[in-house]
Amino acid sequence: MQLRQLEYVAAIVQWKTMRRAAQELYISEATMSEQIRALEAEFGFPLFEREKRSLRLTPAAEQLLPGLYTLLQAKQALEQRVAEIKNPAAGQIRLGITPIPMALFLPTILQEFRKRYPKVQVDIYEGDPMRSQNNWRTTAWTSQF
Repeated sequence: MQLRQLEYVAAIVQWKTMRRAAQELYISEATMSEQIRALEAEFGFPLFEREKRSLRLTPAAEQLLPGLYTLLQAKQALEQRVAEIKNPAAGQIRLGITPIPMALFLPTILQEFRKRYPKVQVDIYEGDPMRSQNNWRTTAWTSQF
């Protein structure tokens, strides 16, 4: 059993046809069909029943579905963690901004940024850019978002 084969099963369940599932995964229908047959041979029972224009899980395959989704979710979480390790979105950003954009736009933008990059420290400086940069004052905005 290979994870890729389980992804094929999940795609067929989602799209109801092997053709559409294969298209969504950018593989040939023949490849998908071959892999499903191999998985059925390994399990010793069919996974799908043909209906008029779609495929439906057999009762035996329905019993496997929760475990299948658990495995695929674990694979996705592991891939995400590997990506984070390889490219940690951590560090520090210093942002100088004037009061009006800060009040109007920054809260929404910063909330979304913090969701995506929780390990990035954002230091916000409020002030008038026409004055010396030394006059920027640090604010505690980041702790509020």
